[in-house]
Amino acid sequence: MPAPPGCSRRSPATSSSPSPGAASAAAPQSPPADTLAAVAHVWTRLAGHGSVVVPHAGYRIERVADAAEMTLRIARGAESRAIDLTAPIDEAAAALADVSVGSARGAWRIETDLFRCAWPHGFALVDDPDGVSRFLLVGPNDSMLWISGPLAAARATPIEKLVDDGQTVRAVAQREADARIDLDYTFDDEAWWQRRYAIVWSPSSVLVVTAQARRADEELVRAAVDLVAGSIAHTDATDSR
Repeated sequence: MPAPPGCSRRSPATSSSPSPGAASAAAPQSPPADTLAAVAHVWTRLAGHGSVVVPHAGYRIERVADAAEMTLRIARGAESRAIDLTAPIDEAAAALADVSVGSARGAWRIETDLFRCAWPHGFALVDDPDGVSRFLLVGPNDSMLWISGPLAAARATPIEKLVDDGQTVRAVAQREADARIDLDYTFDDEAWWQRRYAIVWSPSSVLVVTAQARRADEELVRAAVDLVAGSIAHTDATDSR
């Protein structure tokens, strides 16, 4: 049975705007016609440590190794800069993102018009070039995580409806109304793994959180998708203000 729009496997490919030394992104398949048409134009921002970062379209944001959390590498097209958010923002940095004071004092979190969630270490926050999801989280060796929806609950529950052709079910788990499924499949003669969550969003809709990785990278990516799925909450009108 085909997966709902925006939930299908994505093929590994080189990102159009990688930052120096970063793992390549995975380009999504072209979205079906009935995906959320407005997703590509919806804002996504980082909030935390007393700051709000709103990147411009085509962005890629990463933490900087061995630097404080307030230093982020932001790339857009051919431009890439490590920006210290505690220092004045110059014109070149302002061309990549808008930075302002915010009320969130804890760890970085990702906020969209619809939901907020944790930003796992080791993953770049990347604009989705095809607008299938509000953002991508790109990790090592083409691993990737994304969030689809809201989708009609009937299209993703029972969660076995999210199994694509060529995938085999490894395990299914249920926690109250939310469900999780682990899948195995082969891509380009390599063993891959995928985990999907169907998270109840309203009485009639769900968010689908998906992560995929080569089997060798499963442990790291599993921890990231569990963190994201466990931290998803509705965006409040007062978030980060």
